Amino acid sequence: MKPQKTIYVFDGVVFDQAERILIDQRVGDALESVNGLWEVPGGKLEFGETPEQAIAREILEEIGCRVKVKKLIPYTDVGTLEYPDKIQHTVVFYYICELMEDEGIEVHDHKIGGFRWVKPEELDDYEFMFGNRVAIDVALKLKDVAPEDGECGVWEG
Repeated sequence: MKPQKTIYVFDGVVFDQAERILIDQRVGDALESVNGLWEVPGGKLEFGETPEQAIAREILEEIGCRVKVKKLIPYTDVGTLEYPDKIQHTVVFYYICELMEDEGIEVHDHKIGGFRWVKPEELDDYEFMFGNRVAIDVALKLKDVAPEDGECGVWEG
């Protein structure tokens, strides 16, 4: 039996001033079935990070733009992927983000084949990873609904 692993991913539905959404194309994944699919950017937490810090760091590292992480959306994506060497249970949380700075924006991650800023009416032109499209649709409905900004409480034990 293959080893089993659970990972938690935090992704950002990023809007620019023109109300376009940032998406990137997945490439080079060990799981062939996801290569070529589009997704919103983000990734896993590093030790000591909040979800908001992880999203901002991942987007800066992967694509080179700075974002303000605004609020968690009420949609969670959960699924199981079978890789050649493991079975991965993935839990994805999505946040609404606002583009703050995009000077020097370019792909910095070998697992990203490119990125696009797309208008909501163009979303049907792309094939998305699992729950990404649902998350984008929820974010579109809630991005201007109060509270516009959320926050993360941090505690130490």
